Parts: sequence; structure tokens; C-alpha cells
Amino acid sequence: MKRKLVIAAAFVLLTVGFSSCTEKCKYCKKVYYDGSGTYLREDAGADYCGAELLLIDGKTIDLGALGSAKWECN
Repeated sequence: MKRKLVIAAAFVLLTVGFSSCTEKCKYCKKVYYDGSGTYLREDAGADYCGAELLLIDGKTIDLGALGSAKWECN
């Protein structure tokens, strides 16, 4: 009986351990807009995860007279 409980507990711990270390990732690209908000162009996208994703997701960059750039992630 103890052996079955130990095996079951080990299985549960392994399952939780493997699923808890996956990072959340998104595909992001930088999209450029002019001063009036009209789309100009976009850079090639890439996958970002973890701390990198937190730094860029939804951030807007003011480019002064050139307009703005926004990170768009999905």
C-alpha cells in the first residue's frame, strides 16, 4: 500500500514540476505609425518570453516628429 502511495505522490510531483516551468510566450512585432496614427510599416516579428516579453508587451515608443512605434503581441 505504501509503495502505491509513494508512486502516486511521485507522479503528481513530477506532473506539477513539468507544467510549472513553462514560460508564457507571445509573437510580437514593432508597428510604426505617423503623427496622426496612420499605419506606416512594421518590423519582422519574433517570439518573446519571460522578462523580454514583460518589457515590450504593449509598450509605445514616441519617435517625436516621426510619429510613434508600438509593440503589438498576440
